[in-house]
Amino acid sequence: MDQELFDWLLLLARWLHITVGVTWIGTSIFFMWLDRSFEKNLNSTHPGHVGDLWMVHGGGFYHVEKLLMGPTKVPEKLHWFKWESYWTWLSGMFLMTMIFYTGDGTFLLDETVSNISYGRAVALSLFSIFGSWFFYDFLWEMKLTKNKPIVGHVLTLIWFAGMSYFLCQMISGRAAYIHIGAMLGTWMTANVFMRIIPRQVMMVEATSRGEEVNPDFAKNAKARSTHNTYFTLPVIFIMLSNHFPATYGHEKNWLVLLLISAAGAAIREYFVKRLSAPARSYKFAVIAVALLVFVSIYIREKKAEPAPIVLNNPIENVVIDESKDETDAAHDVVESEKAQINQLIAEDQKVSNQRFIVKGTILFEGATPKGRKLTLPSACAKQFKGDVYTNEVMVNQGRLQNVVVRIV
Repeated sequence: MDQELFDWLLLLARWLHITVGVTWIGTSIFFMWLDRSFEKNLNSTHPGHVGDLWMVHGGGFYHVEKLLMGPTKVPEKLHWFKWESYWTWLSGMFLMTMIFYTGDGTFLLDETVSNISYGRAVALSLFSIFGSWFFYDFLWEMKLTKNKPIVGHVLTLIWFAGMSYFLCQMISGRAAYIHIGAMLGTWMTANVFMRIIPRQVMMVEATSRGEEVNPDFAKNAKARSTHNTYFTLPVIFIMLSNHFPATYGHEKNWLVLLLISAAGAAIREYFVKRLSAPARSYKFAVIAVALLVFVSIYIREKKAEPAPIVLNNPIENVVIDESKDETDAAHDVVESEKAQINQLIAEDQKVSNQRFIVKGTILFEGATPKGRKLTLPSACAKQFKGDVYTNEVMVNQGRLQNVVVRIV
């Protein structure tokens, strides 16, 4: 594919992804706020009344009332919030495919992490997205987790932590982060597409027929919607983290991901509970801040201390004058050693203030590894004849080029 066309596709897809993502996340946060802001109106005569509230925006007043399905008559025009979710997932999958599954996995693989092949890496990546959904959905459809949600929460967190660690050990850090974000995003969209919307459709149909609405449908739809709001901030962090290598490039990148995701979920808990349970919300706010401060300190690059200079100048043997007694002989030994140690210290200080030039040739033995083929923009491709490959290892007549030598 022409590189300019490829770049335009990426740009437009990112634009679409961010736009529809903002609308989806915005409506999710807005409706969570609505649910915790409704107040019972004793003067309401509408059947199924839960609560209402008044808002002001854009020069007008808005009166919103929440009614339960069943007693409420189905209105002629009913707006469904679903396409924001669907388009966010579709555009995100398109972006991920274009970035990580093209170019023989240039951004998907990292030889410093593992030697996994391109085909296995793609299969593993797709499993992390789609296989994880089947686990998550099966878990939360179980009677056990419906009756004891804490079990579902614990097992979900274990799966999340396990997949984060596993992916960070198999593919590049950047790819691992995005695939964990895609895993959560798939859970969120599949919650809407396969659970929330279908069950709301059944509730609307039952209401329109005048039949009793199954309360389990409403509870399940609300539970899945609540899950989505806690996934929101971790997913946003993962999207942004690709611009900050200090996160996905850290040697413990899986731990950084888990801690910041936990901080994001704690922040959502603060906003969700700050009106109904202020004390609880403040505790989670403190936890979130503490986690973020800890991670910011943890990932700071440690300054390398200069390596000590070892002088190969051992103390020579001391000859003891036998005409002297043992005390005088021992004293001479101590004084001689002290003098030589002081001399070594002085030499060490003198050397540490000097600069040295190290010269040599780094040789490479064996077959020179061939880099990956690059697809260059047309303006760059004109400067080369034939195919162009990456040059992680450059060998010229057996000699390595562009080598960094570390002296310890």
